[in-house]
Amino acid sequence: MLDGKDDAEIQRVVAELSTRDAHHSHGSVIDHREAVRLGLNVTYLEPNDELWRWFWLLRRMYEADARSGSFSKVFEGRRISSSIQQV
Repeated sequence: MLDGKDDAEIQRVVAELSTRDAHHSHGSVIDHREAVRLGLNVTYLEPNDELWRWFWLLRRMYEADARSGSFSKVFEGRRISSSIQQV
């Protein structure tokens, strides 16, 4: 997302994303407009785009699994997904 950016630009983006000045939580969601404003290289996908639909299906599956299994977080690895159950 920061390919081709110089060190100063990368540090600016990291600082803005990692402090509470702009985003109140590490889990804050940003949309494509905010990503572009930050200087990230992103591609907007229309809601009817096939890739976007796959991402949305994955998100909905995580949500269903989290509700049924009381998961609070899911971590993706190259070969396996791991989840943390709420206490």
